[in-house]
Amino acid sequence: MSQDDQAALVEPAGVVPPALLQVCLALGVGSVALLMLGLQPLLLGALVDQGRLTDDTLGLAATAELLTLGLTAGLLASLLKPARVKLINAGGCLALAAANAMSVLTSGYGFVASRALAGIAAGFLVWIAVVVITRALAPDRLAGIFLTVQTLAQAALAALLPLTAMARWGVNGGLGTLAVLALAAIPASFLLDDKFSELPKPAEAKAGLPLRGIGGLLSVFCYMAGIVGLWVFVERLGTAVGASTALTGLTVALALAAQVTGSSVAIFVVGRLPTVLVLVLCAIGNMTVVWVLGASLGKAPYVAGVMVFGFLWLFALPFQTRLLIRLDESRRSAMLLSAAQLLGSAGGPLVTSAFATGASLRGTLVADAGLFAAAGVVTAFLRKK
Repeated sequence: MSQDDQAALVEPAGVVPPALLQVCLALGVGSVALLMLGLQPLLLGALVDQGRLTDDTLGLAATAELLTLGLTAGLLASLLKPARVKLINAGGCLALAAANAMSVLTSGYGFVASRALAGIAAGFLVWIAVVVITRALAPDRLAGIFLTVQTLAQAALAALLPLTAMARWGVNGGLGTLAVLALAAIPASFLLDDKFSELPKPAEAKAGLPLRGIGGLLSVFCYMAGIVGLWVFVERLGTAVGASTALTGLTVALALAAQVTGSSVAIFVVGRLPTVLVLVLCAIGNMTVVWVLGASLGKAPYVAGVMVFGFLWLFALPFQTRLLIRLDESRRSAMLLSAAQLLGSAGGPLVTSAFATGASLRGTLVADAGLFAAAGVVTAFLRKK
């Protein structure tokens, strides 16, 4: 980028940064909305064991929630003014609680439908978090804090549920807990501001996103498609090197810890390192991880590769926020960041799974490396005016 990429981000004219209380409330509500994404392996796997889901409907349930969440957040960011936030939060929490309660009572395609509805409800709550983040003085660092908070919340709940609610009521205890937590977020409606500053509109008559912003969103989509497109095959890749179930479980836990480390480190270095260079290197680093995992070099390289993958996963995301604001200083493109990330997460497994041939994951890994390469190439060619 031609302009100093490490300079401070400029607050758009007329935009009032949200107060600290608003930031805390929005990040808390957004984290509640995204809890299921970190619990999918635990809860969906248990539903398969109970016979309430098949392998096919498990994949549909996970994809449906990501798709509806991403589409809802994106549509709201494009069409909805940052007003009536109190009502939107209360309604979103109620709808999310109802969808989670519906999940307790359903199986098969009924469960898939409940997760699609949960994604729509969660999209409203994520929109509130996005509204606050994009209006903050340091949105890139705030995005890193949001990632850290939501990942820690997901990890804590994943550790506690098997010892508490699921120990007594099984998988329904976990789903019920999600419903209760959604209801617990309703009181935030009384403390949230009902309206936030609007982002500046383009000077041109047409209100479309700038081409550079669209390019940034495309690079984000490809990066997250590569991330989740590989993540869903981590267990099978472990089997290929002879990893036991226990070792695979430990590896996943270490990857989650590496994710928290990655987002935490990013909070302190974003704005101090060149954004485009970092994102290109993250793409190259993930391509290297794909090669290491595909080469079946042994158990130790497998564990190390997955840990590096986990670190790069969340380390890159605050830089994506900064990139989009640099490319479109109105921050309208940044409002669509969560949508691009979620839609990429939903689309990645569909792309990489399409290249799987029997027991071989060679085609899958090549496709995944291609997604990371596309993210790196698009990012490298992005330029500022």
